[in-house]
Amino acid sequence: MVQRDAVRIFQANFDMVKVLKNYNAYEKGYFNQGKSALKVEDALFEKYEKTEPNMVKIADLDNVTESIDSQEEFITAVYYSPIQISPAAQSAIDRELPKGKEGALKLGAMWLKKSVDENTDSTSGKYTKALAIIQEKSGVSQSEILSYYRRSITAEALALGKKHFEGRLSEAELKKAMAPVIAYYTETNPSRRKLHYNGMVAVAKKFWDKDDGTRAFFVASYRNSIKELNVHLAYQVEREATKSSLSNVSSE
Repeated sequence: MVQRDAVRIFQANFDMVKVLKNYNAYEKGYFNQGKSALKVEDALFEKYEKTEPNMVKIADLDNVTESIDSQEEFITAVYYSPIQISPAAQSAIDRELPKGKEGALKLGAMWLKKSVDENTDSTSGKYTKALAIIQEKSGVSQSEILSYYRRSITAEALALGKKHFEGRLSEAELKKAMAPVIAYYTETNPSRRKLHYNGMVAVAKKFWDKDDGTRAFFVASYRNSIKELNVHLAYQVEREATKSSLSNVSSE
């Protein structure tokens, strides 16, 4: 069965689209394992149990199925148990995910963003196994992975804000607007993320309440800045901010 998983973009970490394309595992915005050189189905799985133990160890990292059915599992598996692809494709992948410590930190950051996207605990939740494998195989510590991830996701959020606000916020205003987004993505405990989510809603409401003709631009800019990190989160924040603003208007 062909697996469909919308590609998660995290450009400050590495170019996921480029990596998946070079593994022939990308199709129209989705991870498509069915197109790739690696299809972990029953017959192949028996082979990997004997020849590629890393592949089997990684295949249930999301605790859903004992098969490689997400882009994160796929990339982690082929990073530690390489498959045969063209030298040009491998070279392009290595530029994004080099072997050694740098590549391992990028893999760890990839899994940490996934944990936040799914609002799970980043250090003791269901993806702990993934981080443990990366630490074991590459000799990096959890603190090094967390530190790298925090720097990368901060750079990503600020770059997205700069892109979508098009210079219409000062540097200080941009940092203030994106601060709850960064706090949300760097918070490892999901129960505390609600505070930062509320911070995003407050910023969105402030833009929604503008009455100087700029409301549409600023509301869209904030939504789109978050949207490139997490589509569901962006629309959830905007819906709640809109509902709050309309509620305030009706009560006046």
